[in-house]
Amino acid sequence: MGLGEKVKLRRERLGWSQNHLAKVAGIPQPTIWRLEKGEIDHPKANTLVALANALAVPVDYLLQEDYEILSPDMIRADPDLRAMVGAYASLSEEDRRIVKGVAQYLTGKEPGREQQRYVSHAVKVRRVRKE
Repeated sequence: MGLGEKVKLRRERLGWSQNHLAKVAGIPQPTIWRLEKGEIDHPKANTLVALANALAVPVDYLLQEDYEILSPDMIRADPDLRAMVGAYASLSEEDRRIVKGVAQYLTGKEPGREQQRYVSHAVKVRRVRKE
């Protein structure tokens, strides 16, 4: 995936328009359009740094073809993921096991018998007593 594709993917993931990214990064919107279309092969260093800061990703992510964002970078860069990790951290151990079972189920990994029990427990509707 090239620079333009990465910028567009990250921008869309954040729910931003090109105009919004331009405003946050402090660079002209036509520059972003040209980057995303692949018309700029070698952007200026200050443009790369501004984009990386605005998109909350390392510059290496934008430049390197095979660069993978590591977990701490992903959490910092993705507000949805950051919220999920925060919520997960506040759960009890039992509830964490339930969430892990649900995640395994949703990702298509074959859960073992214990995970199936947690999945069914998490999905089961519970009756709440009014006091």
